[in-house]
Amino acid sequence: MRTNLKKYIPQIIGLLLILAIVILCYFAFFKKSPQTIYIPDQDIIDTSYKNQEEQPVYVRTIPKQSKSSESFLYFQNITGDGNTLYKNLFKTSVGNFLICESDCKNGDIQGDKRSVGIAQLDDIANISKVYTIPSQNSSYYVESQITPSGIVVITTNALKEVFYVNIVSYELDNIKTLIVDYAENCIIYPTMDSFLIISEYTQENIVYRYTNDRLSFVSIIAGSVINILEYGTYYTMFINTTNGYTIAKVSKNSLSILSETYIDGRWLISVTPIMENNTQKFILLESNGIVFARKMSKLDNSDSVVAKLGAFTVKSVCAGNNNLVLVVAGRANGLIYLTYDLTCNYSQSVNNFWVTSVVDHNYINGIYYYLTINDKQELVLITQNGDTTSAANLATNCQAAGFIFHQNQSIMVSYQTVVKDIKMVEIIGIA
Repeated sequence: MRTNLKKYIPQIIGLLLILAIVILCYFAFFKKSPQTIYIPDQDIIDTSYKNQEEQPVYVRTIPKQSKSSESFLYFQNITGDGNTLYKNLFKTSVGNFLICESDCKNGDIQGDKRSVGIAQLDDIANISKVYTIPSQNSSYYVESQITPSGIVVITTNALKEVFYVNIVSYELDNIKTLIVDYAENCIIYPTMDSFLIISEYTQENIVYRYTNDRLSFVSIIAGSVINILEYGTYYTMFINTTNGYTIAKVSKNSLSILSETYIDGRWLISVTPIMENNTQKFILLESNGIVFARKMSKLDNSDSVVAKLGAFTVKSVCAGNNNLVLVVAGRANGLIYLTYDLTCNYSQSVNNFWVTSVVDHNYINGIYYYLTINDKQELVLITQNGDTTSAANLATNCQAAGFIFHQNQSIMVSYQTVVKDIKMVEIIGIA
């Protein structure tokens, strides 16, 4: 038996070799190897690359000098291999700070995941330093403000579970982060020595006060906070509620409500402090489908005067010299003046009739400035000096913008635009 088996060993070995050759030929010539496909991180927005080689190449260089421009005083951008979104722009005594959100892995503001960062610029948009707010998860911008405690930037995660209250030093070299509950809306209000955060919920508003490196909080009436004014021992909060609005006097020490004044059937648009005959007064714009102006010197509404303005929508309000300038749309349209005796006048300029979308505004040295984005996504700066109006087209494909003024009367404008399908932030200077 063993002799017979030995006789067939060469044939068995030959069959095994033939089988091995067939298997190798199958994998070599017939079965396709899997392609390597680059899959972007789930937090990347508006960017998809089929493979790694298609990604734009960006070399980060910080500090980053601005460039000369034929059209503007200077030109600068904040960009990278992904998208960079404009969020806010602040001027301070130690520099200008631009807040951005970015999904760039390589960029001026960059991170392994989606991130929020701060760029420090001088008055001609040279970038001296960039700081990315550290986070183990993807970060999404919520709100920001300049305060005595630092640059406060509130962020959240992709699931919107909590707010991260990030307090960044003006040197952009250290940060303190606190966590509070998430809310659909919140505002940061800088106080004389610190800041408040108001988180708005359906049943209540939570007021957080930052003192001694921690946040204390109380619950107050629910509603949308329109404005906060600070006085010696208390704050005055103007809050839209379900059926009207409340003027609440809130203690600084305990954050308890000291008194409330309720206006039924109308909702606040804006609150503007004014000086009339050397007396502090306030002009409140209200609406219930019709716009009203209310002037009062006592915030308990014991001495108010009310005027009916008309059936239109107020887009923005800017305080000027002995009047307010309203950007309105509807039955009235464009720029109109509201005098301190609560009468409305149209601007003399025909161009002002078409101003309906305002992203930022200011009043300096007797001139009104309105930064607008029209229906063609063109960024236009409109200036109103008396009855003279001028308009300057600044950029195209714009989605958000803001501006600040410098002592030499120049204006720094920052905006979000799209170049070759990449969202980026650009900064220009205009005289």
